[in-house]
Amino acid sequence: MTSPQHPRPVTASDIADFLTDVQTRAARTDLTPTDNLAFFQRKADLMDRIAHESPDPDAIRVAANARAQLTAARARINGEGF
Repeated sequence: MTSPQHPRPVTASDIADFLTDVQTRAARTDLTPTDNLAFFQRKADLMDRIAHESPDPDAIRVAANARAQLTAARARINGEGF
């Protein structure tokens, strides 16, 4: 079982799936705020897991940025900041 203190290890498949999602999103023009929220949730989860496994300070900064993007997406859904 995983927890925030012991997240599931990142696999090459996790990264490949995420990058496929990024490519697919780039070609779409019909993304909704809900689509964006789901994407930023997935991104924040992946980046947090990477940062958990890495001593690199850049990994921690990237994870913090992903969480900030998720917070902004949530705010847009709630009408809190356009």
